[in-house]
Amino acid sequence: MASLKTQQRKNRPRGKPFQKGGDPRVNPGGRPLNGASITYYLRQVLAEVDDEGVTKAQRIAEKAVRMVLEGDNVTALREILERIDGKVTQPISLERIERQLSDDGWTPDDIAHVKAEYERLLTQRPS
Repeated sequence: MASLKTQQRKNRPRGKPFQKGGDPRVNPGGRPLNGASITYYLRQVLAEVDDEGVTKAQRIAEKAVRMVLEGDNVTALREILERIDGKVTQPISLERIERQLSDDGWTPDDIAHVKAEYERLLTQRPS
């Protein structure tokens, strides 16, 4: 005979658990647009112009470059380069993935299938 939990699970309606608009976990108003976020206020402050006609954002950029030029401030250099060129993509090591899959109990056939799919996707990737 099925347990009580199994029976309750079978009797539960399939599909969406809540009626539209009735999910108590959702913020119905959503996040406010252009307000009440730190990013919004930071953009406002950084856009302020001083007496010399220079924005605070420009002053900060100048200071960061000066910090890099005056010493070994690798953090400031990294921030500047990431803002200009974007973060450096991290290469994926197929050997590391194989090792992890093997440690997780994947069969050699499953791992071979993953490797073949990975190689197939690499050949389709735009250059």
